[in-house]
Amino acid sequence: MRMRKLIYLIILLSFSITVWAQDEEGFLKREFIHALSQADKAYLLPIFASAREQKSASISSESLARSAHAEGIHFIKSFASEKELLHTLREDIKPGDIIFTMGAGDVYKLEDKIISLIAQ
Repeated sequence: MRMRKLIYLIILLSFSITVWAQDEEGFLKREFIHALSQADKAYLLPIFASAREQKSASISSESLARSAHAEGIHFIKSFASEKELLHTLREDIKPGDIIFTMGAGDVYKLEDKIISLIAQ
């Protein structure tokens, strides 16, 4: 009997993007979506800007997920909060699943919370 194994990718992005043209924004979104679509499920937390960066008003976790859905990719989801993400993970993860967290800021702090979910 083969065990189900899904790969989850949890992303917290921080970047400053100056979009010079609408076409450039579309290119960036397509590139992110393509990269995220390599996982079985990709969960996005809100994009934030560090103290030295400016947040792009036009590119957000929500807009990336909406663009993915428009392309028929429904396993890329955005979450408004860590609490919302953890609730979904609690219901979704199964034995054998692999979870990667990556990104900027304190996304690494999710590790202990995710381990606690798995241990339940």
